[in-house]
Amino acid sequence: MEKVVVTFDPAATGARDLIESLTELGYTPQLWNETDKDQHAARLSKQREIRTVFGLFVAAFALTLPIFLIMMVFMHIEGLEAHPVTSQIVYTRSSLV
Repeated sequence: MEKVVVTFDPAATGARDLIESLTELGYTPQLWNETDKDQHAARLSKQREIRTVFGLFVAAFALTLPIFLIMMVFMHIEGLEAHPVTSQIVYTRSSLV
C-alpha cells in the first residue's frame, strides 16, 4: 500500500481539485485532520502494547514449558521414580530449634 502526504496552499487550489488529481494518479485520497492524528497515535500505541504483551506471553510460555514437562509428563514415564529419601520429609532435632 503506497501512501503520499500532500500539503497545499488553500488560497491557490481547493481540496476538490487535489482529490480529483490524486484519483487520476491512482491514489484513493482521504482527508486528514487532527482527530485522525490522535486516533492514529492511539492505534499505534495499542499495537505497541499488544506486541509487548505478546512478547511477554511467549517468554512466560517458554519458561513454563520445562516445568510443565517435568511435573506432568515425566511422572508418567516408567523407570523415572522418585528417590525414596527425597520423597519423605525428615525433621531432625537441630531443625526444630
